[in-house]
Amino acid sequence: MPDAALDALDALERHLAAPSDACRVDDTALRYVADACRADACALSVRDSDNSLPRLIATTDPDSDDTPGLDSVLGSAHHLTVRLPLESDKEYVLAATRPSDDPFSPADHMALRAAASSLTLALARRSLSTTQAETEARAHAVLDTVVDAIITIDGRGTIQSFNDAAEQIFGYPRANIIGHPINALMPEPYHSAHDGYLRAYHETGRRKIIGIGREV
Repeated sequence: MPDAALDALDALERHLAAPSDACRVDDTALRYVADACRADACALSVRDSDNSLPRLIATTDPDSDDTPGLDSVLGSAHHLTVRLPLESDKEYVLAATRPSDDPFSPADHMALRAAASSLTLALARRSLSTTQAETEARAHAVLDTVVDAIITIDGRGTIQSFNDAAEQIFGYPRANIIGHPINALMPEPYHSAHDGYLRAYHETGRRKIIGIGREV
């Protein structure tokens, strides 16, 4: 594979790995893909399994009147397509096009497939993150509807979640108590003893209070 293609693929990897709240599979990523496979235009589209019209995820020229979507790329004289193995009910297609007098080379094919692999991993990470966020949102919604106080902690006894009922019972807004040790909510002698209970449970697996419960 030519050095220019390898440089473009490396730039794509760095772009996809950069920390961001937004999905990095974007128009900039597609420009790196185009550079890697010497394409004039690239487009990443997704089509539902019901054969609806494809939706454009990213393209090399988002502001152009003739933005290269999947159908227009497939209609060009010389095009390459790679299908991304992601969700079973959707078809993700990465497409690239070049002028008819300058066809793609085998190295261009290889570069596009390598770029598709990078995009697949990035989209999979986004899907996993979205699913996790939705699951957490649903869990919080359920916890906030119950009348009992529900508090979760990590292995060190640090408060991770604090539902609405816990706010009412203990009198602390969750923003002020999350991240603090659970024994902040306990009177003596339980306040001082709780760290020892956690340590003993981690060391021996024997429950003194962990997993049993106590009225505080």
